[in-house]
Amino acid sequence: MSVVTIAEHTVLERALTPDAVVLDLGANRGEFALAVAERYGCTCHAVEPHPTISATIPAHPRVHVHRLAVGGEPGEATFHLSTDPTGSSLHPTDALDYTGTTTVEVETLPGLLDRLGLERVDVVKMDVEGAEIGLLEACPDADLQRVDQFTIEFHEFNGTTPPEHVHRALDRFRALGFGVYRKARFYHYDVLVLHRGRLGVSAAEWAWVRTGRHVLAGLGRRARKALTGAEG
Repeated sequence: MSVVTIAEHTVLERALTPDAVVLDLGANRGEFALAVAERYGCTCHAVEPHPTISATIPAHPRVHVHRLAVGGEPGEATFHLSTDPTGSSLHPTDALDYTGTTTVEVETLPGLLDRLGLERVDVVKMDVEGAEIGLLEACPDADLQRVDQFTIEFHEFNGTTPPEHVHRALDRFRALGFGVYRKARFYHYDVLVLHRGRLGVSAAEWAWVRTGRHVLAGLGRRARKALTGAEG
């Protein structure tokens, strides 16, 4: 089973087909959406609230840009503009500096799915700078299950999100029948959450993703180190 990392987000590759629909929440300049559309032919919705950054997403026939935020409550909200554009957020943190604010439209995940006329989505990439917890908590179980896989950046690494909130969200996914794979050794800034049953991921395949790939990578590093030492 092949998992790939695209623009720092890990996904199950076989779900990325020309028939697939991908939501890129927190698209920034569209790196993830554009790569998926170009490489696999998917239809992508790039959702980015930053008024300047969203306008820089290059035109692509399979990428549809939506200037709005996704969060826990629909309506309008204050969006904090960071000196680092990738850190602009509905939820400011002391780890970043901000240049000002703007008002943005906010939609919930179920509201966005309904707005786009999507009964089911193949992939949701979520990099919404701390809004992910409220977004997930406001999403009913039935709506989470409209998605085959999520690739999520949680933000406990910069102090925006308490770790216990991350663990609670992941425990909820597991209770709903999703498998959870954290790629990074520490923190949860690249987490793959997929519905194993719908995607036909066997127990053996999932064990390989969660443990076998790490073991193989570790053996490779040791072999390279030994070879380098021998050559030296």
